[in-house]
Amino acid sequence: MNIVIIHFQPLELYPPIQNLLSVLNEQKHSKKIITITTSQSAISNFGFGLSESNQIIRVDVHSKSRIIRLIKYIQFYFFTFFKLLQLKPLKVIYFESISALPAILYKKMFQKTELFVHYHEYTTLNEYSNGMQIVKWNQNFEKKSFNKYHWISHTNKKRIELFHKDYPNIQSEILHCLPNYPLASWSNKRFPFNDTKDESSERLKLVYIGALSINDTYAKEIIDFVSVNNNRYELEIFSFQIEDQLNAYLMSKNCSNIKFSGFIEYMNIPDVLKSKDIGLILYKGKTLNYVHNAPNKLFEYLTCGLDVWFPEEMVGCFEYASDNLPKVLKVDFSNIVESIKSYSYSSVNRPNSNIRFSAEQAAELLIENLEL
Repeated sequence: MNIVIIHFQPLELYPPIQNLLSVLNEQKHSKKIITITTSQSAISNFGFGLSESNQIIRVDVHSKSRIIRLIKYIQFYFFTFFKLLQLKPLKVIYFESISALPAILYKKMFQKTELFVHYHEYTTLNEYSNGMQIVKWNQNFEKKSFNKYHWISHTNKKRIELFHKDYPNIQSEILHCLPNYPLASWSNKRFPFNDTKDESSERLKLVYIGALSINDTYAKEIIDFVSVNNNRYELEIFSFQIEDQLNAYLMSKNCSNIKFSGFIEYMNIPDVLKSKDIGLILYKGKTLNYVHNAPNKLFEYLTCGLDVWFPEEMVGCFEYASDNLPKVLKVDFSNIVESIKSYSYSSVNRPNSNIRFSAEQAAELLIENLEL
């Protein structure tokens, strides 16, 4: 029996799907899991191994031409639909509206198919209307079919609430929460903390992993802050997406205590985090999606034992704010000095694990529904 996962966007850019595939890979089952996704020539394939029962099929949709790219998108849908007809899965999971069309068409032909969808992000109805036309087409198919689904999930309860408000006719029992937690093994990939570290003399090591822009993140603010506090902090940035304007600004600072290290494979992140002190979340929260966001990097930082600084407008992080170790601090990034004046970093008696945030636990109900 086959299970097909459709994830239009490249897997390398979405840690939650990488974690889910890793969890599924560890399950002892007789079913074959086939993941259909796109390739992205600018980044290498991520490196975790899949068992013989799990397969990844990649379709190239990369092009600088909008017309050619649209044609390739349509080719992806045709390829995926005919692959579904060939594989005849009884369960199909797709991620985000952009992946929906082949799954919904297959469900219409084979009504006994159990259809699952997970959304990495929350998209408002207005954002759908004003966004990419091809996503809007997919969403129109979705909203006519939701009550035939077996499973619909978002990353937290608030996003589920917003989604249900947009589509009030959906049955509550098919709505589920699937948080963006890292694998349990991340909690074991840390060096012991140095209890004798003198925080008054050593620079604290800040780290940021993720996309960056001047308009949508507090990148400029944190760069300015670290550059004038070079005796106290150092910052390393890992990002696949950094806009030219921001990169030029970073280069103009010419700070020896700020380093841009480019793209990092997801599987290598724990090896970087175990040597850092504070993980940064820098989104400005300009949309409901980001206001009600507890991003995967929050749980990755915490699981690896780092303190976390997050913007005060990110309501989705509020429930995790804590003065216990590791600390989670709400920060006004337009006035960082004032926000952190009562903050102190301590490595003494720091917990060795934050195992409560594991992808294995988060995926338990989904796996149960897949009957693996």
